[in-house]
Amino acid sequence: MVDKYNHFNGATSYMMWLQEQRTINGPMTSFDGSINGQEVADGMNIMLNGDETYVDKAQAIVDKLAIEIETPRREWYREVYGYYPDIPSYIQGQPQNMWMQRRTNDERSPVRLFVGLTSSAIIPNSKLIERGAALAAFCMAMANIRPVIVTPFVCLSSTSRNRNMLISWNISTQPLVLSEIMSLTRPEVTRYIGIEACRHQFGQEARRDPGFHRDSWDEEKMRAHLGAAPDDLYLPPIYADDPLIDDPVKWIQDNIAKFTAGEATDLATTPTDY
Repeated sequence: MVDKYNHFNGATSYMMWLQEQRTINGPMTSFDGSINGQEVADGMNIMLNGDETYVDKAQAIVDKLAIEIETPRREWYREVYGYYPDIPSYIQGQPQNMWMQRRTNDERSPVRLFVGLTSSAIIPNSKLIERGAALAAFCMAMANIRPVIVTPFVCLSSTSRNRNMLISWNISTQPLVLSEIMSLTRPEVTRYIGIEACRHQFGQEARRDPGFHRDSWDEEKMRAHLGAAPDDLYLPPIYADDPLIDDPVKWIQDNIAKFTAGEATDLATTPTDY
């Protein structure tokens, strides 16, 4: 068994690698059996330049979210300098006797979401577009709460599964570049590019490898392959159903709740208490 895994820090380095492999390996069969098809060329352009074709679909999902998304607020704390004096602290001779403000969520670590893009041929492009719009909606909704790092991944194997291929790259939302995250609504990116890229890992001998990665349906093993932490969100490749396709609003609400429930936004003590 031979496994290969390439991870890229962003879309640009991923596309530079793919272009290099196309030069080295020559024409490669894509998802629909075409060789160096137009869909792959279009997908590479979208990856490098972004796309906002389906922004309205993502916004429509955001508009349906029946949750109060908490935006960054300021909290009061004691400092050696500040806006207002803290009289009791001054009388006690404490050096931090002034009230200052700070944003409450500046130091929060990013939320990481690993999302499998490999999809069964029975999944129509329209469903891939809907799923990408839901992913974008999640990032848009989280924008005022915590930054999100989306790590899309594509996985493939040979018919005999004696070789497995895995490719991933990062999309950061700090700041949120809508055209970049919206690239995941385009089948040229989520379907065509990934399959050809995986085949390039082994060259022409893998030009017709059709199957899912050996561990595609084992979340624990896929998390290990990807280096995902226990708290990272994970969406598997799509075979028949998918929570972001079946009920995107519920999935987004449930996962936003994981990162907002029980979080305080103000200190218990404020200057108005004195």
